Parts: sequence; structure tokens; C-alpha cells
Amino acid sequence: MIDCPTCKYENSLVVQNCVSCGTFLGYPNVNDAKRPEEFDSLRSRYDEVSLKITSDAHKNKIKDFEDAIKTDARAVVNIDLDYLETFIVTKNNLYSSYGRATAGETRAYAKSEFDKQRNGVEGFLFGSYADNIRYATLSLDKSGLKSYADYSLSLKDIAIAQRATVLEENSYIIVQKYFDKIPNGYKATWQNKHLLAVVKCAGEIIKKNKTTFAEILLKSTGDRKTDDFIEVHIFGPFNKESVESVKGSSILTESLDKLKLAKIKNHLTSLGIDWIEQ
Repeated sequence: MIDCPTCKYENSLVVQNCVSCGTFLGYPNVNDAKRPEEFDSLRSRYDEVSLKITSDAHKNKIKDFEDAIKTDARAVVNIDLDYLETFIVTKNNLYSSYGRATAGETRAYAKSEFDKQRNGVEGFLFGSYADNIRYATLSLDKSGLKSYADYSLSLKDIAIAQRATVLEENSYIIVQKYFDKIPNGYKATWQNKHLLAVVKCAGEIIKKNKTTFAEILLKSTGDRKTDDFIEVHIFGPFNKESVESVKGSSILTESLDKLKLAKIKNHLTSLGIDWIEQ
């Protein structure tokens, strides 16, 4: 529950505005991650990991990784070429959620088994505000999940920082692991993403060097079953002005696709969005 600072009414964590006086209470996913028991458990996990690292060399690696997460980590969404063209070229286009898009009849439903699975997982994690959540992955090199699509949209920190949270694993996997109740300490606000990243990755970080930080944080070889990443949950839509860079390959075989990409790149340039060749 969350108390309204204006009228003191006790609201459910799933609401964005006080149902009594309308005061903005914050984004529900962020308020959930801010719960004292959630943060305290995360901090305890972080402290436990830190205590096990005794070597100065290892401590320095962890600090370098933590600093990189604080300053360089971005939320990245992967989309295909056709949707990239629509999103970047079309005026006033918003990146929507599965629930909003299907309800608005702008996309088809997934196959029955996947639709049920998606709605079950999202309902378990977010309840009645599930269709407000957009999914991304945490990345240090502006690459996303190749298993989803070829083009990676890296979002500006300022566009999501106040409304994003992070989850230690793919939501489907973590719900399968903890179907009764996900333990506290496995999610964080955007501002505390470095704590969760250290907890998840410290064991690998101490064994490798700085050049491997990005691939330790996000493992994606094109097979969703083996993807391993920190999932980002963003409340509400975003538009092309939210995008910092687009990463992908210019090597295409179809003439029409080449024309599409050329048009996209022209629009990226006019918008001040970086193109990163992969």
C-alpha cells in the first residue's frame, strides 16, 4: 500500500494517482521496487556478495563494472526493419505494449498458448497495470536481444529514468522459478540498477577483464532459450525522441530493404539519433 501525501488515503500499489484526491503517487512499478523490504533485501544481497570479494584486484574489477552500469548502461529494445521504419519515419508513432496494441487492434494476438503465457506472467508481475509495461534489456554496448529482432534501439536515460525498473532475469524464467512469490531483492529502481547487476554478475566479473563486461551483462546468441539478461520494465509509451541510437547491420540482400534502411538512416540523421553499424 502507498499513502497519499496530500489526503493521507491508503492506496493500492497498482495505482498511479490517488483514488481519493487524484494526487500523482508515482509509477506503480517504481513504487513496488522502492518498498523498504525490497530495497533492504537487495542491499543485503549486494553486501553479502561484496564481503566475499577479498582481493583488491577483484574489488577494483567490481567497482569498474558498477561504475560502468551507473554511467553507461542503457535500456535497449530490439525491433525488426519494418517496424523500425514505421517507428522512426512515421509521425507521432508510439512504442506500445502487447496488451495495448492487441486491445487497440493495431496488432494480432499471439498464438493461444503464448498469449495465455504472456498474460499470466505479466499479471503475476504487475497485476492490473501490466499493459502499461514496455520491456527492454539492460545493455552496456547498446546491443539488445538478437533472438527478438535485428535492430537495437537504445533509449535515452532521461526518457526512462523516473519510470523504469529492472528485474534480475527474464520475467518468464523468474516466474517459473518462483511461481508462488518472487523473493524480495530481485528487482530495483533504475537508480539502483548497479546493485542488482553486481549481485547477478560478480562471480563472472572477477574472472574476466573490462572488455567482457557487456557480454557478461547480456548474453544473446539468437536463441531465446539461452538468453541471459537483466530485464527492464518501462511504465508507459515512448517515441522516437526517446531514442539515443539505433544499432544494426547495413548488409541486406533485398533491394526494398536497402531502400527502407537508407530512408531510416536519413530520418535518424535529421533527428540527431546515432546509427551504430554492427
